[in-house]
Amino acid sequence: MTWDEHASDWDGNEEVRRYSQAAFESLSNICRERGLRLQGARVCDFGCGTGLLTEKLAPLCSEVFAVDTSRKMIEVLNTKLERLDLSNVQTSADAIGDPVLKPQPYGGPRVLNRPGIVGGSIS
Repeated sequence: MTWDEHASDWDGNEEVRRYSQAAFESLSNICRERGLRLQGARVCDFGCGTGLLTEKLAPLCSEVFAVDTSRKMIEVLNTKLERLDLSNVQTSADAIGDPVLKPQPYGGPRVLNRPGIVGGSIS
């Protein structure tokens, strides 16, 4: 099956939901340990799927950029964003190797787009 074929029932998978919660808790802990705050941050959720992590980040962050290679996953996320009234999330269905973010003069989110190297930041 392709990721597009998984999109309609992805959120109903309990294992996926648990993983998303664990990822959010891990990210929160790492930020706390490093003196970073998710509140007001601009973040990029690579491989966001249907946005289970994105929907946890959006209420805290000033902006979330959610990117996934699956157009169907992004369609599901966009539907949820409308229903949840989360207007601070931008979505994109792009290949991870494509440049999806440009460096910001203030050192904001960025993608290093070299073969084999993909990176980003929380600002």
